[in-house]
Amino acid sequence: MIVNKKVLSDILGVSERTLTDWQSNGLPIKLNAGRGASNQYDTADVIEWMIQRALAGAERETARERRDRLEADRIELLIAKEAELLVSVDGVEGLLTSAVVAARTLLRASVPDMAAEIHARYQVTIDESILRDPIDRALAAVAEYRSGGEDDDPARLEELEAADPLDDEGVG
Repeated sequence: MIVNKKVLSDILGVSERTLTDWQSNGLPIKLNAGRGASNQYDTADVIEWMIQRALAGAERETARERRDRLEADRIELLIAKEAELLVSVDGVEGLLTSAVVAARTLLRASVPDMAAEIHARYQVTIDESILRDPIDRALAAVAEYRSGGEDDDPARLEELEAADPLDDEGVG
């Protein structure tokens, strides 16, 4: 299909100025109408040129395109932040720290209650360390967790789950 610059810019979703810049880099023109007139472009030739250019790694942003892209990215981030779709790392870290500390406190405080519950249900007196030790090991693992480490390995997680002393075979 043969089109003018305006139609081609609409088809490709780029500005006419970008097409002018691309012309200096080899964008094929079907009919060069000269200054002040409208050039004509074969969309199939243009698309083939774009594909070949991308395959050759020649797709480079102009300084203006880069500036426009970065400005659009900045505005998009500001909008997301205002909509509370983004939060700062510091904010998340504080919330996670509070949650982990609260969970640690609740878990450790629940040991005497669990021992009492086991005694009430089964008339078995249990050494609280049997309950506290696996909790302490789990808490230590959480304290040592680093994203991207071995803790992210699914096989390691399965190994930890398999080693759970209270899993299915425990009291209950």
